[in-house]
Amino acid sequence: MYLSIKSYSKEKFLEFYQAIGGRKTKSNDDIVFDNKIYDNVKITFYTNLNILFNGKINKKLEKLIDIIIDKELYVGSDEVGIGESIGPIVVVALKFKNYDSKKKVILNGIKDSKKLSAKEIDQKSKFIKKYSDFKIMIMPPNKFNNIYKKLNNIKAINALMQNELHKKFENENNIHITDQFVNENKYNEYILNSNNEPFKGKLILLTKAEEKYLEVAAAAIIAKSIFNNWLINKFKEDGIKINIENNKRLNSWKLFQELNNGTIKVDNKNEYIKKWKK
Repeated sequence: MYLSIKSYSKEKFLEFYQAIGGRKTKSNDDIVFDNKIYDNVKITFYTNLNILFNGKINKKLEKLIDIIIDKELYVGSDEVGIGESIGPIVVVALKFKNYDSKKKVILNGIKDSKKLSAKEIDQKSKFIKKYSDFKIMIMPPNKFNNIYKKLNNIKAINALMQNELHKKFENENNIHITDQFVNENKYNEYILNSNNEPFKGKLILLTKAEEKYLEVAAAAIIAKSIFNNWLINKFKEDGIKINIENNKRLNSWKLFQELNNGTIKVDNKNEYIKKWKK
């Protein structure tokens, strides 16, 4: 069994390292800090604060893992589809039900959605949903195209969707975080220039937020699963089956190219593509 967990701080990284018997104070390697064996589990400590566990984690080690997990429960959000040629825009915001739920998701293993196959994304999404409160917003291509004609700004559309979902959690005392797609001033400008009521809290826009905050990474996985299944179901409605291999991501750009070049055969190709293309 392989499990990778990133410590939320260097201080807690070293505290956990010392708790399992580590004694080094600095690394001689730019990548690996140290390797340790603890209760038959090989644990590799990386200088970027990632910790890789190779072996079966028992209750004793599981308890020690609490050291490296952030106990704060955040509201995290992310989107999928903004950079895709076809399909919807999907935004998801979530918070874990409690700390135990958050830890269960961490121990199940979580990665950047871009590094997972379509089947892995679907499996992880189902698991995360069991342990979180989540809100979803889906904007199909035809609606997106109509709104884009008015706003002519894809970042503004993303901001408005994010704003609506974070409003659904604003009565709870949580820190709200999303992956940065625009600076804070621009984000606020997009909301103020719309007729939408702004989220009353503060949304932190952070570069590569999914690498530091589990809630953002989890939201991205659910969003990608919804995006993938939306495409699969829409093609299925038109009698087109999409085969997804175990080790493959669902590539919307490739699907668009296959539609465009005729590999996927449809009647009235140009009209068909219009209802998919953003």
